[in-house]
Amino acid sequence: MRCLTAEQVIDLLAPLKFSVSDENRWYRRELVFLDPSASKQDRISASPPADPRRLPYFIQAINAWLPSERGRLLWIQHWEVGNPYNSEALVSAARVGLGEGRSIDEAPGHLFDVHPYGNLDIAEISNEHKHELGLIVGFVSLLLLEACDGWLLAEGCRSD
Repeated sequence: MRCLTAEQVIDLLAPLKFSVSDENRWYRRELVFLDPSASKQDRISASPPADPRRLPYFIQAINAWLPSERGRLLWIQHWEVGNPYNSEALVSAARVGLGEGRSIDEAPGHLFDVHPYGNLDIAEISNEHKHELGLIVGFVSLLLLEACDGWLLAEGCRSD
């Protein structure tokens, strides 16, 4: 995994008609889909399980639902910062441990390598895949627990 700035994410996703809005930068860095057909599309939604022990399986299923053998981009759109009781310190420590010294505001994109994300057989997947899947599950779990906002996208995919 490597962290990306908003500008790097725009360069990566511009051909797919995504951009970043800093209109409410004090609160969020919003990833936006610029294609006008997006407003006419049906969306599929799901609520996380009530039992927190099921949350990793829920996130793994969402990730596996996206096309496999493609990289993943986790865009953290809004992270509640400044509260002494939230997990901001944990996320910052994880990012620093991965060699990332910039804040979420400075580098809100998390780019994960290509793996067979549709395969959840722990005996068959590589250590690198396990590591990156663990990071995806961990970051998305914290996003959900903190009631923050983000996107998980499969490389090259659009919302149409």
